[in-house]
Amino acid sequence: MIAHASEAIDKMRRMEQKSDPALKGLRWALLKDRGKLRGVRRAELDELLTHMTTKRTARAWQYREQLREILTRKQPNIVRALLRQWCTNVSHSKVHPMKDVARMIRSHFEGILAWVSSRQTKGFLEAINGLFQAAKRKARGYGRFRTIRTVIFLIAGKLQGYSGQRRGARPDLDPSAGQWRLLRREAEEVRQPHRGMSMRRLTIALLLGASMAVATAAQSASGQDWRMFGGDVQSSSANTQSTGISAADLSQLRRRQVRLDGVVDASAIYLHGVEVRGARRDVIFVTTTYGKTLALDADRGELLWEYTPASYRNVAGTAQLTNSTPVADSDRQFIYAASPDGYIQKLSVGDGHLLWRTAITLSPQREKIASPLKLFGDHVIAVSSGYIGDAPPYQGHVAILDGGSGKLLHVWNSLCSDRAGLLQPDSCPQAQSAIWGRGGAVIDPDDGHIFIATGNGDWDGRTDWGDALIELNADATQMLGNYTPANTRELNDLDLDLGSTSPVLLGGGLLAQGGKDGKIRLLSLEAIAGTTAHEDHELQTVATPSGTDLFTQPAVWRHDGQTWMFAADNGGTAAWELEHGMLKEQWHNRSGGTSPFEAGGLLFVYAPAGGLNIYEAASGKRISTLPCGRGHWNSPIVVDGRIILPEGNANRRSISGVLDIWSLPSQVQ
Repeated sequence: MIAHASEAIDKMRRMEQKSDPALKGLRWALLKDRGKLRGVRRAELDELLTHMTTKRTARAWQYREQLREILTRKQPNIVRALLRQWCTNVSHSKVHPMKDVARMIRSHFEGILAWVSSRQTKGFLEAINGLFQAAKRKARGYGRFRTIRTVIFLIAGKLQGYSGQRRGARPDLDPSAGQWRLLRREAEEVRQPHRGMSMRRLTIALLLGASMAVATAAQSASGQDWRMFGGDVQSSSANTQSTGISAADLSQLRRRQVRLDGVVDASAIYLHGVEVRGARRDVIFVTTTYGKTLALDADRGELLWEYTPASYRNVAGTAQLTNSTPVADSDRQFIYAASPDGYIQKLSVGDGHLLWRTAITLSPQREKIASPLKLFGDHVIAVSSGYIGDAPPYQGHVAILDGGSGKLLHVWNSLCSDRAGLLQPDSCPQAQSAIWGRGGAVIDPDDGHIFIATGNGDWDGRTDWGDALIELNADATQMLGNYTPANTRELNDLDLDLGSTSPVLLGGGLLAQGGKDGKIRLLSLEAIAGTTAHEDHELQTVATPSGTDLFTQPAVWRHDGQTWMFAADNGGTAAWELEHGMLKEQWHNRSGGTSPFEAGGLLFVYAPAGGLNIYEAASGKRISTLPCGRGHWNSPIVVDGRIILPEGNANRRSISGVLDIWSLPSQVQ
């Protein structure tokens, strides 16, 4: 990583020196450790660093040194937090070459943390192979295979007294002391258990053993977390790590049904090996429709703790509910959860005790928290919508809270957007414009920009942004881009919300936006940029899987250098591949579902009528259907050798529910 950061410094220097000749000749001063510089070179570097605020090359050097200091630490949780903050700071900077380093770190984040814990790499495998190659070179003077084999053990076993000399050369031993005879006996004892084994098989066996040691160490040092809906701030719902579940394993999966003190009409999150109630456990966290947040042992299904807001007795069994998914912080010490009384609460992972509660609406009976929470840096991001029936008044808004203190930092209102802060809904002449997509606020991990889509409501392109896609800065204090279809007034009149689903970040400056009108629109960030109203300007429009309302969040899969998008609606599931900047359909079927989830080349789609369908992601071939009960917005996660899926429908107003956990027989306890 430090090498990549050094390359980024040099790239920045070459870019900046075109307009600043003073940077010429500073290459080696920037690349070498400051402590090793002397005289003029060190003075030149120190002079450059005094211009930290004006020279991007100096800031690039500072970022590298910060990264170096972070990597000297040995506490994984501290490194996790510092690395995330480092990546955020770099992404918000104008040091563009260093942003590539931040992206690389994010893509290998868990592996880096595993190294922090174990300090193990594959280097010793290469060292063993180097020893074997050295033995082959030294064996030119030997004529028998048994001698070659003995030499391998002599070298790799580090037996005392062996000099590695060729036949005919006198060993550096004292024959009178019998050292040579002892050495031969040691070699024979080491060799004896492997008699009859070919050299090829011997080498493979030793390397496999070493590889298993590396794998075991890495596994013990780092399990996998799923900290928020979709697994990341962009809600991609694609697990890039090995889950331990392949197509061949599906028939062996065993289901455990866990009875819950409420319905979870959303998705779960998961933390591996966290300390809860004094012991290390794999833990599932969910929020029920009436605001209870539960921590469950993933192995046994036991309830570890339960947080119940004081408002529960007033809302249980009513239409006032939430479909939100909680989010865990990067240190895995706290989770943030929503409740139907309009509050966000910060809870301890260890025992569920409350640290703070903050309201994000002044009218919780009208304004609903329907979407997952997100956490970017120290900011908790929540959005609001209305309830079934769209009873006014309410306004969709984006709320930014400080994760540490719970302070409400800023609110962006989709109606009366010229007014900051929480509004009494009836104080704005316009109503509705809910933000209720299953992905919630979708965030660009490189710069923290927030993307949301709004439902039916007034649109004037100035202060009212109903049926629109909006890009905000990371603090939600400024609009950076916007889009609405040319027929936005028709969408509003016919109750065809554009914001029935959240935006989809496809990369390469492209994004997609579905809607209740049965269309998915492909857009470019460039075309929607700026505060000037943008109507139309779609690059492409494709139909939803069955040409009907899209209420779910599409998944984005990066595979073999290509980008795939999967979507499911009430009547079908479909896959598109991004080719030459356009969506090309690869397959579709007539089996509907909720938000898809990709893992290990498999696509998991829950059918609300019952059953979890599993497909080959690239071909669409159905491999299996796991039996389960009926639901609504529920969607699965596949992580750490488990498939985790809540059942139940919030609109039934039940106060009990079910969580399904599938795992291999070896994991069932």
